[in-house]
Amino acid sequence: MPESGRRRVRPILMTATATILALVPLAVQTQSSGLIAGNLATVVIGGLLTSTLLTLVVVPVIYSLFSGLRQRVTGGGVTACAPFVERAGQRGGLSPERVAFTTES
Repeated sequence: MPESGRRRVRPILMTATATILALVPLAVQTQSSGLIAGNLATVVIGGLLTSTLLTLVVVPVIYSLFSGLRQRVTGGGVTACAPFVERAGQRGGLSPERVAFTTES
């Protein structure tokens, strides 16, 4: 996960920066003929800044929080379904050895 994040930061920043810099002249123009285009450029710049921040900061933080929570809830490898599989095995149903519920990939 950290390696893929480092690999994707540069293209995301380059794309967002190029688009924002291209829209700045349109956003700061003072002519009344481009009133709608200027407002649209301002909105697009704000959206790009927000989505870039969400992509690079908020989403990875939330992912890591949920990943840690998942490991604490599941006991570090066995999912919450394991007790049900064990009970089914005791009744002659599913065998815990045949059904592996792990979080390892």
